[in-house]
Amino acid sequence: MLDLEVNHFKDDITAISLQATQEYKLEVQLQELADIWTKLNFEVGVDEKTDCNILKDMDDIFTALDESLAQINTILASRFVKPLRAQAEKWLREIMCLSDMIDAWLLCQKSWRYLENIFQAPDIKRSLPVETDKFQGVDKFFKNLMSRVSKTPACIKWPRQFAITLDQLNTNNEILDEVQKKLDDYMDSKRVSFPRFYFLSNDELIDILANS
Repeated sequence: MLDLEVNHFKDDITAISLQATQEYKLEVQLQELADIWTKLNFEVGVDEKTDCNILKDMDDIFTALDESLAQINTILASRFVKPLRAQAEKWLREIMCLSDMIDAWLLCQKSWRYLENIFQAPDIKRSLPVETDKFQGVDKFFKNLMSRVSKTPACIKWPRQFAITLDQLNTNNEILDEVQKKLDDYMDSKRVSFPRFYFLSNDELIDILANS
């Protein structure tokens, strides 16, 4: 090495070594990220209220989402990321998509669980036929979605294979918002007709209507 006069290239060799070392560290971090998400699955369980499958115990997934986003942003902020930028940005897109999807999914699940029993009531079906049809469409979508996730529980496969699900969830959430608004209007109309109902919450009034 002395015959090759490598001592004359000390700065270049040091820079190359530093670049290679830091790139390797970033590669290790990306692999650790992949290892985490390879093991994470959605947990599906039967809801006692509706007797249907729902998402349960999301704490580990939320923790992984927060830590993964922080890790990816740290990787992308590194000045040594250039050879790995495309891979890191792909992970960022997938994690962001998964995060948005889970938020929309849980919102849909919450609204669906609340309305599912309400739209079993004959009085509601008779008084709100359009909204009943809309809810039944969401009901079919949600149950089909839960059937799919029970067969494909791996979290990271969803933004990769089923990205369209996010658009579907957002559309169904908008429908549920419309249904909820019409239901609230209907509850208010009942209160106008029967002033004693002003002292009841929506849930209590719905129970009365459901059993009338």
